Amino acid sequence: MQTWPGLTRSEAIRLSVERALYFATLNGEAIAALASRFEPILRPALEDFGYEGYRAVARALPAIVQGFIRENPNVTWRNEALNRLELAPGELVEQLNRLTPIERIGVLDCIVASRPRRPTEYAVPDPATVRPKSKRVAKS
Repeated sequence: MQTWPGLTRSEAIRLSVERALYFATLNGEAIAALASRFEPILRPALEDFGYEGYRAVARALPAIVQGFIRENPNVTWRNEALNRLELAPGELVEQLNRLTPIERIGVLDCIVASRPRRPTEYAVPDPATVRPKSKRVAKS
């Protein structure tokens, strides 16, 4: 951690965290645009990863995507949202290699956030965890 003359340790930590957050969000729109443009490749490539997989993604996102592309050599990738724009997987891997670990986590965040949610996970309570209602009757 950097030292900040005239600040207490707590203030220095807070300032360091705020600066890190600021620097991480500087490129946020570009990261979101990259994730959106290449979503047809990134979504299936990262389907096994959730928010908890951020460590692996921060370290190996280009390799993960490159491996996925190698497993699907005969697929022509198109982005339907961008007028069926044909995507270049090699360009995606190059751009991912240039990202910092924080920016790679941002790509994962964008892809995970765009996934459809499973409504049944939240709609049906587990009978084993539901407590029975009290049978006490209020006295009048």
